[in-house]
Amino acid sequence: GGYVPAEALETVNEWFERYYKAAERGEVGRKNRGQPQVTAKDREKRFLNWLSPIIGTVPMSRVGPDDLRAVVRRLDEEIRKRTRFYAAESTEARQGRKPGLSAKAARNIWGECTAGFREASTSKVESLRVRNDDPTRGVQPPMTTADRDMAALYPSELLALLGAPSEKVPTYRRILYAVAGYSGLRVGELRGLTASSVDFAHGVINVRGQGKGGKLAKTKTRAGRRQVPIEPALGELLALLVDGAEEGKPLLRIPPAEDCAAKLRDDLVAAGCDREELFADDDERQQFTFHGLRHTALTHWAVAGKGQQWLAAAGHTDLATTMGYVDVAVMLSGSFGQPHPPLPASLLTEAADPELWRNYRIPGSKYAEYLRPQRELKSPQARPVLPPEGGRSPEKQALPAPEARRPAGAILDQRGPGKTEDAEAELERRMVAAELAGRTTVADALARQLEALRAERTEPGFRPHLRVVG
Repeated sequence: GGYVPAEALETVNEWFERYYKAAERGEVGRKNRGQPQVTAKDREKRFLNWLSPIIGTVPMSRVGPDDLRAVVRRLDEEIRKRTRFYAAESTEARQGRKPGLSAKAARNIWGECTAGFREASTSKVESLRVRNDDPTRGVQPPMTTADRDMAALYPSELLALLGAPSEKVPTYRRILYAVAGYSGLRVGELRGLTASSVDFAHGVINVRGQGKGGKLAKTKTRAGRRQVPIEPALGELLALLVDGAEEGKPLLRIPPAEDCAAKLRDDLVAAGCDREELFADDDERQQFTFHGLRHTALTHWAVAGKGQQWLAAAGHTDLATTMGYVDVAVMLSGSFGQPHPPLPASLLTEAADPELWRNYRIPGSKYAEYLRPQRELKSPQARPVLPPEGGRSPEKQALPAPEARRPAGAILDQRGPGKTEDAEAELERRMVAAELAGRTTVADALARQLEALRAERTEPGFRPHLRVVG
């Protein structure tokens, strides 16, 4: 045989490793326009999990259509696993982590493959251009399934969630839900929101980045950088948040990404919002997730007949995605209720409490954790400890004194002695009713609430809903 250049023997794994590093530097990618690609690490994980095991050791220059059809066969089989999971007649068979892949996830993985081989054949970066052809062009993509629908919250449900008592849904989460449900921002964009993002003079929220890994990163696409008009009902709450915020610090407190959806569904149940469409999880319907608050905001705008400026604020790359909300609005407008109604007065009152925001401004303070249930914390070691009576350090004198310890069985805040058993009985009644109706997601959420309530009675030192008050 003749001479074979070294780069011709570079494996798919080795080439894609160089490709993702180039994406991190902003050297490749059509959407980031020369800027570092904030999703490069996530894309690389997708490649390593699904593409590398099948074609990773094949020389990049020798990958052919047959190699890529093996990838498609694997993705098709994962989609069928998910379809069989949804088709299971027994609700028990559909518990736990879902097997397989959704068709959308499979399309994203296949998109990773097509983007890589397109770059390998047409790249402006000479060292990445190692092929004269794109082998994905002759390969059919993974199978498709019907898109699953997610319900939006009706105005009455939105008010019930935001107006729930703080011992049922912590204040910081209701504030978060209000901003998300009235602004339509994605969770990453909410993490990147600071006081300087809010422009009251012009009535807009400037979206210029997203919170990622504790740092502010650029939005994924150019369409993500936009101005979102401030919904009139949200203005007062935003003013309170900005007034209490520390310069350059996040405006909102947001649970870890892996907890957001589950906690939101639990909070909906706690607020009495247990409509079946919000919790159904089958081949046609998707249970409500944190992204559902963005979906809710856009649906409310469409039903209200908001103009082009509001629809453009959605930040979709594809206009057809935004216009889909207009079609939904036509069906909902008759019985929907008032879109984005005024926020509950109780929420605004709690957000206006100066003690609430003073605790956020103490560097490294664990007292802000009192705004969330202790069982949300990562580990028992991370839980805040109440200072001993009369033993408060000078740097903590600004904090209000802790409430006196209550006797075992008493519930903090608005639930006084004697009401605990009634609350347990009501939760148990709703849980049994949900189980009999086959609504396992709702039943599980109620069971967690019941377990937490019983823990409050048996652990005198456990204060899951403590709020710092003056």
